[in-house]
Amino acid sequence: MSIQHKFIDRKEELNFLDEKYRSDKAELIVLYGRRRIGKTTLLKKFMEGKNATYFLGGVESSENTLKRLSKLTGSEINRIEKFLDWIEKKYLAEKGCLIIDEFPFLVENFPSFPSLLQEAWDERLAKTKAVLILCGSSISMMEKHALDYKSPLYGRRTGQWKVTKIQTSFLNKFFPGYSPEELVLTYATLDMIPGYLTKFDPKKRPWENIREQMLSKGGYFYEEVPILLRKELRDPANYLSILSAIAAGANSFERIKAETGLDKSMISKYLHILEGIGMVVRKTPALLTYKGKLKSRNRRYGLGDNFVHFWLRYVYSNEQDLEIGRLKEVTVRIKEDIKYYLGEKFEELVKESLPWLGFNEYSEVGSWWHKSTEVDLVAVSRQKKKILLGECKWKDNVNAERVLKELKEKSESMPLPSDWKKEHVVFSRSFKKKTEEAKCLSLEEIRRKMWK
Repeated sequence: MSIQHKFIDRKEELNFLDEKYRSDKAELIVLYGRRRIGKTTLLKKFMEGKNATYFLGGVESSENTLKRLSKLTGSEINRIEKFLDWIEKKYLAEKGCLIIDEFPFLVENFPSFPSLLQEAWDERLAKTKAVLILCGSSISMMEKHALDYKSPLYGRRTGQWKVTKIQTSFLNKFFPGYSPEELVLTYATLDMIPGYLTKFDPKKRPWENIREQMLSKGGYFYEEVPILLRKELRDPANYLSILSAIAAGANSFERIKAETGLDKSMISKYLHILEGIGMVVRKTPALLTYKGKLKSRNRRYGLGDNFVHFWLRYVYSNEQDLEIGRLKEVTVRIKEDIKYYLGEKFEELVKESLPWLGFNEYSEVGSWWHKSTEVDLVAVSRQKKKILLGECKWKDNVNAERVLKELKEKSESMPLPSDWKKEHVVFSRSFKKKTEEAKCLSLEEIRRKMWK
């Protein structure tokens, strides 16, 4: 079996689903998450060895949906209500699981289905031994039809799980032959999204995969972001404008407004929606609880998805040249700029990986900034009254003594509790000189600790 098809991680999710399956009552579970995050693969793994039935909603006529339901159930399903009758009969005395994948498509064909399901659940299905799992990739639609308080199903679910990215510690499982530098590049390109990671060929080097799959017209990722936006949003053009501005470095509301030319109220609305689906993250300086009230100008906006960021920065911005086949010229431009982008992503990778790098006692991980002063890494252990301060350098031959001196100078203006213990750390590709006053982790040491 090739590395692309191995089932990696997801123990927590499987334990959650298995626990629901073992319960002695009916369960109504909502499972959702962005496109290609691995929901269907997770569900198929969960189904192994269980009495489980799987139905995939699709873009089709309601008549065709009923035909497929009839074939699936072995019953005549000429109305959607009959499907609910079948569920009751099948699981009245028999423990089993029914999975409806891409649930929003079913609702699109049968808008009354959530109300019918709510009524059937209250009167009949809650008394069965059914485990009913509603799954979907459109976060906004799943929230509308299954989670929102306005949904007929609100209050009926017995559990929900938002499937998110897998852990950074599993990256080398997908690409066992990659160097640490290549793993960082892959993380910065695809993030930890299983459905994307499996599209890169582990037998090819990252840049070859990037050229074939992302930069070449017809490649799998060439139009992926517009597809994502159309799946979630009604007006993708304006959202794309905002995302593109953030990808280009507009990290404040005023800069986004200046870059896009959009109305202030419109930007507020769009940012709120983009935050809701995880494409945009709003950042605030760490340690604010120790010093006063946050001013709005201290907030920063960033992209919550490395793949979207990479695509906007290097595919979308070069679309005109890529469309006429200037792949070589675009690749040269990207390689000239990539060190700046990788510096930012190396910092993010370190923050996500702290538990595997020997800093598992810390939480509330972030950065701190004030005016022109910035500290890359700030992590807090409230229980032990400790603070971790760190710098991340995507450079070779780093002088850790100099970096630590600068870090200590910057920390003098931070709102640090006087009675808390401070710990310092420096991360880099490699070191010319280390210091005993701080923990110094090179990329090779990160590999040994996390990517064994």
